[in-house]
Amino acid sequence: NPDLTAPGLVRAVGSSTMNQVTIWFDEAVDPATAVNFANYSIVQTGTANQLTILGNGTLGGQNSSGQFTRVTFSTAPQTENQNYTVTVNGVKDTSNAGNTIAANSTTTF
Repeated sequence: NPDLTAPGLVRAVGSSTMNQVTIWFDEAVDPATAVNFANYSIVQTGTANQLTILGNGTLGGQNSSGQFTRVTFSTAPQTENQNYTVTVNGVKDTSNAGNTIAANSTTTF
């Protein structure tokens, strides 16, 4: 049976250094679309204040098939005790169908 299920967001977690975010997906994601910073935006939750993403991400969370389920991005300095909302578009899974995450998928950290 072909995989017809699009990847979904599980969570995002900021780093203790307040300058990175790691985003988890519920299945393996296509490396080219997953690390592309243009597929992500981050704002302070409840505002329009953008948090700058500093270039493409780094893959992690390698599964037993050698595929990746998370990506980490460096960001501009984050504000302590501030929530951020990540919006993701254009990330595909590794299936032959290349299922794409639902438009404007969000998670908060």
